[in-house]
Amino acid sequence: MVMPEKLTSELEEALGKAWSCSEKPPGKYIGSITKGSRTFYFYKNGLEYFYETGFDREMREKLRARKRQRRY
Repeated sequence: MVMPEKLTSELEEALGKAWSCSEKPPGKYIGSITKGSRTFYFYKNGLEYFYETGFDREMREKLRARKRQRRY
């Protein structure tokens, strides 16, 4: 697992409490961690933590591209 040299306390807390989010996660981006070949992007919204993966971002971009194609 590749982690930043110094995890912020906020990112450490997010590791244990974050919820997966299929849409764009709400809140402020607080950091990312790479485990194996997957990168997890963490967000904080109030007292809740959310995360998304690189795969989630890729799928959301593909969906946006399909929607743009349908308009024309």
